Amino acid sequence: MSDQEIEILLWQQLERNVLLKRHGFSVVVSETGDVIVDKRGHVRGVWRSKAGQLEWTPAGYNEAQLFAADVGEAEQMVIEALGLDDAS
Repeated sequence: MSDQEIEILLWQQLERNVLLKRHGFSVVVSETGDVIVDKRGHVRGVWRSKAGQLEWTPAGYNEAQLFAADVGEAEQMVIEALGLDDAS
């Protein structure tokens, strides 16, 4: 699977995530294919796929801080990174 296909799958998965929606987050794909997570116009972080590995770069960072092997793992990581894992 290409990096672009992985990024589209991740975007689709995050778009369906009820927890993200409930807390006001939105997910868009940039022109370059990056999957951007924001809240009310403020970018919280960016996912991108490089050689099949997903990398999360939080807002304000120049380098990826989290790495996921697949879309499911990336979804869980972003929930935790945004502090939503214990949210109701």
